[in-house]
Amino acid sequence: MAALYLWRDIGPGFYQRAGLYRRELSWSDKLRFRIGRQYVRLLRRFNDPAYLMMLRNKSLEKAVLSQLGVANTPFYGVFHPQSGRDHRGQALRTAQDVLDLLSRESLQRVAVKLVEGYEGRGFDIVQVGENPGTLFSEASQQSVDAEAYLAERLAQCPDLGLLLEAPITQHPALAALNPSSVNTLRLWVTAVGQPRVRSALLKMGAEGALVDYSSKGGAAAVVSLEDGRVGPLRLRAGAAGPAAAPGEDFLVPYFAEACQLAENCLALLPGIRFAGFDLAITPEGPLVVELNDQPDPSHAAALGIPTLDLLEPLPG
Repeated sequence: MAALYLWRDIGPGFYQRAGLYRRELSWSDKLRFRIGRQYVRLLRRFNDPAYLMMLRNKSLEKAVLSQLGVANTPFYGVFHPQSGRDHRGQALRTAQDVLDLLSRESLQRVAVKLVEGYEGRGFDIVQVGENPGTLFSEASQQSVDAEAYLAERLAQCPDLGLLLEAPITQHPALAALNPSSVNTLRLWVTAVGQPRVRSALLKMGAEGALVDYSSKGGAAAVVSLEDGRVGPLRLRAGAAGPAAAPGEDFLVPYFAEACQLAENCLALLPGIRFAGFDLAITPEGPLVVELNDQPDPSHAAALGIPTLDLLEPLPG
């Protein structure tokens, strides 16, 4: 383990999650895992820096996907005190503007995200509160003053604001695993030549959680690229895991369509030859939740497959 730390910055947590103690794993295979700065340097070979903001700003990413006809969640607006605007061009700069939007569009629930954020930070779903000027936060399960709530959320992303979009209704088979979170597919897709899905995980939130990240107590399971069959749960130490584990014969609905959607999407994006896709599966089919040019390197650990095996051939 000490040698791996010196050579690859791999500490005990990643060592355990990746199963690097396995006897069948050769030393050369262990050295093919990447985390930290070595992982970031590796990914720089795939993507043109000029286009990375397209994946890091959720509002910009959504605009590009929608313009290209890629299935994603309906957009309602960006809240910001100076520049906020809804999808019809109306101001979205005050708490009252947000409440008016919900009333005008007859929206029962709205998802709130940081325009730039990761691992579900700042995510919530809100409803119009029972009392004037209030919202009901599903994250806290409390009625909150709308102005104070938006100010607190905005403090986490003050320059860019908050993205407001439609909540996702997931497929019943996935909702049965954990109804409080949208349980997404994480696909790694490369486009050195034809776009190709290289690996897949099903992420499931912890019971009662709104997000499906393992860092928030959730779980992941390897998904077979052949048929969408889900393997055993992988949990971090102390993680609660989902409400129900998928059975041995659990198949991800619309899995082939989800892979096709991700491959088609990557082919449309200029300058991008690798991305981690988060895809939701709805009763009607898959849609793109978001893309990430630097997805969590623990994806390879959960699979137990060296990072380079998931990415090669590398761009010239």
